[in-house]
Amino acid sequence: MRSLLVRVIRRMQRVLSASPVIVEELAAPSLEELGLAHMNETERVGLRDDVLRGFYNNETGEVFTGVSITADDIVVDVGCGSGGPLQFLSTRGARVTAIDVSEEAISVARDAVASQGGIVDFVLAPTQEIPLPDNYATRVVCMEVLEHVDDPEYSLSEMFRVGQSGALYLLTVPDAIAERIIGGVAPPSYFEKPNHIRVIEREEFENLVRGAGLEILKHDYSGFISTFRLAMLMMRGHTNSKGEPDLKAEDEFLLKWARMWNEMLDCPEGREMKDMLDYLVPRSQIIVARKP
Repeated sequence: MRSLLVRVIRRMQRVLSASPVIVEELAAPSLEELGLAHMNETERVGLRDDVLRGFYNNETGEVFTGVSITADDIVVDVGCGSGGPLQFLSTRGARVTAIDVSEEAISVARDAVASQGGIVDFVLAPTQEIPLPDNYATRVVCMEVLEHVDDPEYSLSEMFRVGQSGALYLLTVPDAIAERIIGGVAPPSYFEKPNHIRVIEREEFENLVRGAGLEILKHDYSGFISTFRLAMLMMRGHTNSKGEPDLKAEDEFLLKWARMWNEMLDCPEGREMKDMLDYLVPRSQIIVARKP
């Protein structure tokens, strides 16, 4: 691992010393379309990085590569939080139900969706008790949730239950490498309820998904820049009362880093560098799965 990281760093130095070129952007919704015009510069670079990985493709209607959302779909967002993915899901014409255990999170998500004319049915409920019938959804989204719950196996069994045969699932959890890096600088509350109460290894994640009865179509990794940013937020004291990183914080150091990363993405070898770093030190693991 160490020798590989050294090679990556050397490659990054070469990339940044090269003359940047403008690369063709993937089709993606504008910040206004996503209701994210309020984002600061650092957050915008993070969104661009997500789009390059395969999230939020406005042209294909894919919330992530291989998971298209159309007007014919019935979508369930399990653990919707403050509504990040919902701001894409709710504009595709699908019937969308969003579930979360937090009234506060649902209130924020509802306002975010309403600000852009999206339509979502919100339900206050835990992931262990999804109040929907069997074989209901054609798409199930559960992003950065399983690390919070007491029984991820049971939560996944509920998601399996509500999906139709052939339903596609988009599941993400923090990568264990990132959690160990961030955990080294985070306060103890980061690994206490209601925050992250478990670290899910890569093989463990696959076993959880297969154990629920789902067929894994793709296991991907994303978000090196987010791992770095979250660690820096913690190290520089940008946290809230719950011990969570303040994602709206933006100081001179973070801004310089974001601009450097954005410039690297425009270099000839920038995408290759991103792919390498996303695999080595990803913020998230991503599994696309299917219900047989």
